[in-house]
Amino acid sequence: MEEKNFTNMMNKEAKEREKLVNDTIRSLEEMNSKKIEDEKSIQQYKIDEIKYKTTIKELNEYIEMYKNKLSEYENENDKSDNEVISLRKKILKNETDISTLKSILELFVKEYGIKEVVELTKLDKKKIESYLGDE
Repeated sequence: MEEKNFTNMMNKEAKEREKLVNDTIRSLEEMNSKKIEDEKSIQQYKIDEIKYKTTIKELNEYIEMYKNKLSEYENENDKSDNEVISLRKKILKNETDISTLKSILELFVKEYGIKEVVELTKLDKKKIESYLGDE
């Protein structure tokens, strides 16, 4: 009977060892499967990181390009502003010169009469009158 007990015990221990081995194999397979998933995730993260860095680089290039364009436009705008200021000064000077010349013409007409001014300048009388009438 002892032999039978011993055999039963050995069979029982063999089954337990087999169960332990099977559990260990299953655990290793699960760990291996998890490791494969993790490696895939890591690969995807690396790919995403490369995409992100590329996108950031491209965006920075666009930002730099638009900064340069903005600078060019600001320079053009400054040039245009300077031209406008210069033209306004010229206009003001011309208006001042015209006003001065009209005043001189008026003085001559009052002092010497329109006939004398026409003879001296060889300008048409109507033209002189129109200059004086433009005030």
